[in-house]
Amino acid sequence: MKDVNEILEQGIHGKPELKADEKRQYLGNFKERAYVAATLKDTQREDFWPLMSQCLENKEATLYIHSELNSHLQSQAIQHAQKYKRHFCIVSRQEKPGPDTIVFVYADNVAVHIDDPAFSTQFQYTQPQTTSKNTKTSLWKRLFK
Repeated sequence: MKDVNEILEQGIHGKPELKADEKRQYLGNFKERAYVAATLKDTQREDFWPLMSQCLENKEATLYIHSELNSHLQSQAIQHAQKYKRHFCIVSRQEKPGPDTIVFVYADNVAVHIDDPAFSTQFQYTQPQTTSKNTKTSLWKRLFK
């Protein structure tokens, strides 16, 4: 038999949830179930969709999409999920996403135990190397550095 205080607490505050802040941050998922979690800042990288497509192609899971994301990014995400025949879910959120807000989570139903599912950690951004040509410098520049 449940304690009356416990019943009242559940009625006032709702049923206690395990890792509620983590689930809110990862669009309703636990961190240990996520393959990749991408922020709004990550989506601005020029290699974002090719790298995200690799993940969608190689692992079968569900793509969770932030509901307040702009429609262009939402439609791109849905198109990529459909291309690889992956499930997707638009997670209802009230707040507008900031640059560090997670807007895409690609997660499984079971724990996959990836230490850090952050997109920027999994796919390190490398700036294209600029090739320097050995151009001859003038005699005056060599003499008067």
